Amino acid sequence: MEDIQRYDFYRDSMSNCYCDMESDMEGSYVLYTDHKAALQAERKRAEKAEAEASSLASAAEKFHQERWDLTQANAALKAELERIKSVTWCAYCGYEVQLNDDALPKIIDHIMTCLKHPIRPYIRHCEALEEQIAALKGKYHSICQKKEFLQEDVMLLKHRLAPIEAVYKRFEHMDNLLSGYSDCYEAMPPERRFLYDLWHAIKESMEEAEHGK
Repeated sequence: MEDIQRYDFYRDSMSNCYCDMESDMEGSYVLYTDHKAALQAERKRAEKAEAEASSLASAAEKFHQERWDLTQANAALKAELERIKSVTWCAYCGYEVQLNDDALPKIIDHIMTCLKHPIRPYIRHCEALEEQIAALKGKYHSICQKKEFLQEDVMLLKHRLAPIEAVYKRFEHMDNLLSGYSDCYEAMPPERRFLYDLWHAIKESMEEAEHGK
């Protein structure tokens, strides 16, 4: 095949469909293939080329879409990085605070209320202890009030016992005489038993008063 050329084959009804021809040694054109088979082969080549072009176009469109998606994702990541640079956050629950002059007090306030922070059980324990302390303070206050009332009662009793105490001190040196002869109690005359019982009542009152101090 030295020279492939287009040729109008005898100007027949298929004159618009050219055939592949080649020239021989004398320069005459010789039919190389049947023109119908050549047309079919040409159509197949064209369809194949069109399919390849469509596939390349789809691949290019997919590439551009993926490139656009990656560009958008990259921009979103850059924006998120800039946002992260401007905030601080709780490592346990993710609560975020803007990095400004109010960041420290806000973080401290959050730590006291964060349910996931490790310090939370200790805060609850301290709160429980504070409740117990408040209850004990209430009991102590109640006891102090009762003590004041009791002191008032003691002062009143001391006031009432003052005459008896005076009698006891006046006749304390006669205790042996006044307390003696208990084995003869039934044989004592009434006035002696009265004196005996009265003296023992005075002694018991003084002993109770002494014990209560």
